[in-house]
Amino acid sequence: MDGDEAVGGGPAPEDVLREWARILRWTERHAHGAFAALDGPGDPAAVDAAERRMGVTFPPDLRAWLEASRLGRYRTDTGRNACVAFGHDGILSDGGLLLELTDIERVHGSRTAFQESVPPEDEEVHWQPWWVPIAADRDGFYGRFLDTRTGAVGDWSEAEFPGTGRYPSLYAYLHRAANDLEGIPTAVIGPSVPGGQGPQDEAVRAWAAANGWAVNLRGRIPAAVREAWEAARADD
Repeated sequence: MDGDEAVGGGPAPEDVLREWARILRWTERHAHGAFAALDGPGDPAAVDAAERRMGVTFPPDLRAWLEASRLGRYRTDTGRNACVAFGHDGILSDGGLLLELTDIERVHGSRTAFQESVPPEDEEVHWQPWWVPIAADRDGFYGRFLDTRTGAVGDWSEAEFPGTGRYPSLYAYLHRAANDLEGIPTAVIGPSVPGGQGPQDEAVRAWAAANGWAVNLRGRIPAAVREAWEAARADD
């Protein structure tokens, strides 16, 4: 299998990068300050170093995203007291801050330390070491993480136990973020509504939701999704 191909015919790194490009185009038009802070390549060496310090292996889609954006550069903390020192707001519809590599490490360390403080007899799981935070509030009390074992995006908060499968993939999460910026309704989980382009569209949308893709509620299904669905049928 090609190294960039996702297991089960799901989204590949280039699909994630396509959604990120949509977000960048929107910020360039509507939030130039955010665009200037995000546009540009990351630092692969810094990404490697972060992996080693965190003790986790970034999956190909996350690595591609970090290396293709300034989110993947390490900045020295300037003594800011908040857990998130360099987060970007105004991009995610859930109100969280999009995390840079520095913040990813800081939040991961904070959540890991919190889990280690839980008495073993309580058996309460608030965090797993293979979760990589990608968005959070300024204090790290709530946010979104990528589960590097499943590829799904979950969330955490101080008031509740983590939800481990809010989005089936990083692609689905960024697709939803891009659609929200552009004002496009999104179907991420569950079957489609009537009104697609053809008689098989409902089946394609349902398959996409179960395999890590995100598709719009109405209108044209992207060619990459339809091709992946057809390839999966051919393998059955």
